[in-house]
Amino acid sequence: MERPRSAKSGNTAAHKPFALWRRRPAVRMWAGYLEALVRYGLEICRVWGEQGHLDSCAASLVTPGYAAGGAGGRGPAAAPAR
Repeated sequence: MERPRSAKSGNTAAHKPFALWRRRPAVRMWAGYLEALVRYGLEICRVWGEQGHLDSCAASLVTPGYAAGGAGGRGPAAAPAR
């Protein structure tokens, strides 16, 4: 049995991974505060590491263009809030 398809079936999160985030309250809360958000994220990574966990996130926070959405960036800031 085939799954019913909606009119927006091609507009899935798999095609636009950050599209679902743009309307979240946190996106609006941090809009215009990218540097503060990155600092917050790095602090979370630091504490996580101090607790003995491996970090797989800090490098992506400081990669040029990633968080800012520039130069092919794919970070949350790349999806404009509507």
